[in-house]
Amino acid sequence: MIHQRVLRFWLLSSLLVACLAPAAPAQDAAEFKPSLFGGLSEGKFNAGGPAEANLSVSATFEMQADSRLGRIHVTAKMAPDWYIYSVTQPPGGPKRTEIKITTKGVALTADFQPDQDPAQHLLDVYTPPVVGEEHHEQVIWTAPIKLAAGVEPQTLEISVVLDGQVCSDVCVPKHEKFTAKFTGFYESAAATG
Repeated sequence: MIHQRVLRFWLLSSLLVACLAPAAPAQDAAEFKPSLFGGLSEGKFNAGGPAEANLSVSATFEMQADSRLGRIHVTAKMAPDWYIYSVTQPPGGPKRTEIKITTKGVALTADFQPDQDPAQHLLDVYTPPVVGEEHHEQVIWTAPIKLAAGVEPQTLEISVVLDGQVCSDVCVPKHEKFTAKFTGFYESAAATG
């Protein structure tokens, strides 16, 4: 008898709560897509929008004199209040920036490194929370390259692809294709004795 009363009370209470609770608005699909583009930042996800004017990318490369070795530099410039995530952004959070060279005869010999450390802060919108690594205003990533035999740097244009996202109060995915132009030769560092 007591069990029936408890069960009846529980069912009626649940029904009452369900009927009286305000209906939660449906979440806009454009606001939350955690699996798309590796996650989102503190802002809302946006599939398009104003970010085109808030990111510009360019690239150059230079070669060591009398060598097949060189360096490629990729510059990302963001408008005020916009940022891009680092190439070392930990997994489980926002979309990490990825930079790839697609020209045959050119190989990266190590990972891209930024000219400055990214700003870091805890993003507690993820479970578990992750550290966000953000570059504001401008970042220049540099990586060593090696040209295949027969590839002439003076006439070479290196095709580069940058995948990532720029964020402010929204995050916008970016897939940028651009070319790196040759800027000249540099002397290798003198051996110290």
